[in-house]
Amino acid sequence: LFCAAPPLVAAKGCIKSLAQCETKLSDKGGTSCGTSDQRYGRLARERLHRTRAALQEASRALLATEFGAAAGARTVELRLQLPGWGNGTLRIELAADNLMPVSVLYFL
Repeated sequence: LFCAAPPLVAAKGCIKSLAQCETKLSDKGGTSCGTSDQRYGRLARERLHRTRAALQEASRALLATEFGAAAGARTVELRLQLPGWGNGTLRIELAADNLMPVSVLYFL
């Protein structure tokens, strides 16, 4: 599920009330959903999955917008000047955008 809106708006728009989700579940199958604790657990997992998917999709879009599209893993290069040690370079290879978009965006 992808909400075409800024990330915070997308997260709010993708989260629905428990009653709405229960109505949709009963409309689809028409069967008993188990105890209320079981229904709540299943609905909570489904909501978490949809929210996670929306956050990942929004992060991918922000990465492409802010830092450009990446074919593979991104590499960050830090140039260091350490007193008494001289100059140096530290290269960090990040995960590919499609594998861990939220982590890559957070790091950058």
